[in-house]
Amino acid sequence: MALAAAVALSSCAKKESESMTTETGSASVTETQAAPATTNEMAYQSEDGRTRFHAVYNPDQGTARVTNEAEGKTYEMQTAQSASGAKFTDKEGYFFWTHQGEFEFGKGEETLVKGREIH
Repeated sequence: MALAAAVALSSCAKKESESMTTETGSASVTETQAAPATTNEMAYQSEDGRTRFHAVYNPDQGTARVTNEAEGKTYEMQTAQSASGAKFTDKEGYFFWTHQGEFEFGKGEETLVKGREIH
């Protein structure tokens, strides 16, 4: 009976990382399941229509993987402080900033590409 209950409980999906301990006679079994990562994907196009960016955001980790599709280069970025919108930067000084459907991509203080979110 206890084993059947343990099997039934372990087959239930869990949304958060948690541990479950089941006792069967003198032995106990601990099972840990991790929550799946939440990601959001967005596409952006430059004002001149020549450059497209694809961004995969992971709000749980505070990261963004931003790909410049014209150059085939991907930037692994972390959340950065911004007065408004969402800003991400990488170790080389590149940034990707979005606010109300618009974006800027650049390096240091220089904006290299501006554009809008596309669907």
